[in-house]
Amino acid sequence: MTTPIPEDFQYSYSALKDWEACRRRFLLRHLRRMAYPAQITGDALTYETHQARGSAFHHLVYQHHAGIPAETLALGIQDGQLRGWWERYLAFRPNDLPPTSHAETTLTAPLGNFRLVGTFDLLAVQPGGKAVIVDWKTSPHVPTAEQLARNLQTVIYRYLLVTAGSHYNGKQPIDPANVEMIYWYAEAPQSPIRLPYSAAQYAADARHLAELGAQVESEQDFPKVDEAQRERVCSYCNYRALCWGDVRAGLFADSLFDPEDDAPMLEDAELLIDLDDIGEIAF
Repeated sequence: MTTPIPEDFQYSYSALKDWEACRRRFLLRHLRRMAYPAQITGDALTYETHQARGSAFHHLVYQHHAGIPAETLALGIQDGQLRGWWERYLAFRPNDLPPTSHAETTLTAPLGNFRLVGTFDLLAVQPGGKAVIVDWKTSPHVPTAEQLARNLQTVIYRYLLVTAGSHYNGKQPIDPANVEMIYWYAEAPQSPIRLPYSAAQYAADARHLAELGAQVESEQDFPKVDEAQRERVCSYCNYRALCWGDVRAGLFADSLFDPEDDAPMLEDAELLIDLDDIGEIAF
C-alpha cells in the first residue's frame, strides 16, 4: 500500500499541526481534502465571527503595509472590537524593525519528497543584518515565550527564513543569529513576545522537521486517536462523527487553553482553516 499523498501536496504549519494531533485528521483534511460539514465548535457563530474578524484585521494590516493610509482604512471599520485591535496596532506595533519590509510573503523549501511552505504576516530584513518575522495574533489567549518557542509555527517559520530567505538578504545566506520572530497579540499590544534564533536551534529544527516529513511519507494506516484522547482532540474536529459519532463539539471559549500542552486547541484563522468556508460576516 502506497501513501496517498497528492503530487502537489505541501507541508504547512496547519498540515503538520494536524499530523501531530491526529493522523486520521491529517489524511482526511490534507491528503483526501475532504470537506465535511460538521461544525468546528458547538457555538459556531461565535467561532466564525472571531475567525472572520481576525481575517479582517490581518487584511487591514496588509493594506497598511501596502501603502494605504491608516486614516483611509479606519473609515471602513464598523465593528467595535476590530476598531480596537486596529487602534492598538497603530499605537503599539513594533517600531524597531529593519527598514525594508514585505507583507504576506511566502517561502518554500524542500522537505522529504515534497515542499515545506509558510506565509509570513510581515518579513523585515536588513541585508547583512537583522531578519525579523512578525506574526499578528488576535487570539484572546496569550501564551508564554517558552510555549511559543516550542510551537510548531515558530519552528517552521524561522527554519524557512534561514533555509529559503537569501533572496531578501542580498542573495546571501541568512545567519540564524540574526533572525528574530515576534508574536504581537492584539490583546497584549504593549508586550510583544520576541524569540531569537541560533545556529544550534536551526540544526535542531532541521532534524525535527525532517523526522516529521519521514513519518508522514512512511505512514500507511493513518489511525484515529485512541479512546483516552478523543474528547480533548476530537471536540474541535469537523470529522469527529466519521470516527466516533458521539463526540460533542466543544465550545469556542473552552478551546482557548489546552492544559495538556499549554496551547490553544484553536488558533487564528489564517493558519488553521480555509476562510472561503466561512460565510460573509459584515463589519
